[in-house]
Amino acid sequence: MFLHRWIPARSRRAFVLAVLLFGSIASYFMINHFVFSLVEVDGGSMHPTLRNGGAHVLHRWRYLLGRPQRGDIVAIRDPLDEGLSVKRIIAMPMEEVDFSDGSVRINGEVIPEPYLKKPHWTYPILKTRVNITLGEDEYLVLGDNRTNSIDGRYYGSIDRPRILGVINPR
Repeated sequence: MFLHRWIPARSRRAFVLAVLLFGSIASYFMINHFVFSLVEVDGGSMHPTLRNGGAHVLHRWRYLLGRPQRGDIVAIRDPLDEGLSVKRIIAMPMEEVDFSDGSVRINGEVIPEPYLKKPHWTYPILKTRVNITLGEDEYLVLGDNRTNSIDGRYYGSIDRPRILGVINPR
């Protein structure tokens, strides 16, 4: 090893341990930020798909390689409190969303939502959010438990950088 010329044996061990410790911490942060992390669901906004207190793997790498898709369950940076929220992508960039007659319409067509518990109704939370037109890099996310979810009906669309990754329910 090249260190033996300049560093005494005792210091070499400390140096190697410091490098291993730093490498381990750096690896943890890289994996947690770019590959995957664990997310605990806090609240009932995604019931019955995801249960309160359930832990799920957040696949961050999926969106490094591809774009979010309609129906994906995602972790987002919540626009209201900057915390982590779990929601479902309902509408994609450049789409027009309309909440009418208890349904979600995208570009005038009612979207099928088989993951919602029957009977289900989706109404806007704010009267100003009856129609939402998404921009080039904007998405609309909603909770699966529409009667108990603060979501895009309240805060509108979210920008792509707020979507952290996808969760695959078990």
